[in-house]
Amino acid sequence: MIETKPKKGDHITVDVSWFPLVEHHGIYVGDNYVIHFSKEHFGATPVIDKTRMEDFAKGRLDKVIIVPHPVSDSLSPDQVMERAEKLLMLRENPKLLYQFREFNCEHFANLCKTGHPISKQVDNAEHTSELSSPFLKVLAAIGLAVLGESL
Repeated sequence: MIETKPKKGDHITVDVSWFPLVEHHGIYVGDNYVIHFSKEHFGATPVIDKTRMEDFAKGRLDKVIIVPHPVSDSLSPDQVMERAEKLLMLRENPKLLYQFREFNCEHFANLCKTGHPISKQVDNAEHTSELSSPFLKVLAAIGLAVLGESL
């Protein structure tokens, strides 16, 4: 739930799946717009796009959360917005194509916000898949697949 309205340069997330802990990430750029990975206008492969907040949240505005980042780890809102806008302009670059393990929406948002392309969702799912329980391995594999398909 949005407890406060996002400000320009905020890293935001929304639950987008029935699968626990699968979140979609983006950067709020003002005027009700978000830059994030989207496949709304581009077919099956997500690309960096600028869409309305309602489209980003798939109508679930009550589930949008501002992701907290320590001030010491965060770039200024202007720097975050500049990075997001530059990556949007470069979206056709093969290095910026969506790959859920290497460069997904969470990697993108963290790269813009902190300068570090990190995805805790992928790290957690890969860690879980290393556990010995066959059930947990299957659950983690499903989670990784959902990360790739839930955009």
